Amino acid sequence: MKKVILFSIFLISACRKDKELPTEWPFLETMAVEKNGESFVFHGNIINQPDVIITETGFVWSIYSNPSYSSSNKITIPSVIQEGEITAEDTLNLIPGKLYYCKAYLVTDQLIIMGNQVSFQDK
Repeated sequence: MKKVILFSIFLISACRKDKELPTEWPFLETMAVEKNGESFVFHGNIINQPDVIITETGFVWSIYSNPSYSSSNKITIPSVIQEGEITAEDTLNLIPGKLYYCKAYLVTDQLIIMGNQVSFQDK
């Protein structure tokens, strides 16, 4: 009986270390928002996976933490890229000193992927 239990534990732990599962969806990073004169420049980076078609990219921003695709201000990038850096520039009517939150986003034929949140303000 002890041999069967030890063998089972060995088999289970050996299977866990076997291989890591690949990510099926693109990875999206929101990077810094910079002020450029009267406008703001939003930056992000897409690391895509084979066979995933991105149909829309851009940025959402809000005065509230955790801005969402459906209920926040949105800047859509006109030309869609499948991988690499995304950038958008826009003049925003912001309140000086107020903290704003931003996330990069991308849309595929199956889901909307949001990047991490960054904050920025009009100083």
